[in-house]
Amino acid sequence: MVILAKKEPICTPDATRPISLLDCHLKVIEKLFLSRFLKVLNDRGLLPDNQSGFRANHRLQSRVLLL
Repeated sequence: MVILAKKEPICTPDATRPISLLDCHLKVIEKLFLSRFLKVLNDRGLLPDNQSGFRANHRLQSRVLLL
């Protein structure tokens, strides 16, 4: 957590506002987890090829055209 002064660079604690940096770190961790998790799923063949939802290069339009 970072404390930022509202107006003056040096001020009392009641004139500050806290800013959480947790969201920035969680976004990076989420991207790392997602990329590694998808790599494991694809390498081991755990996702069927006909599943198209929320996957890169697997669009619903492509599945409908194949049908």
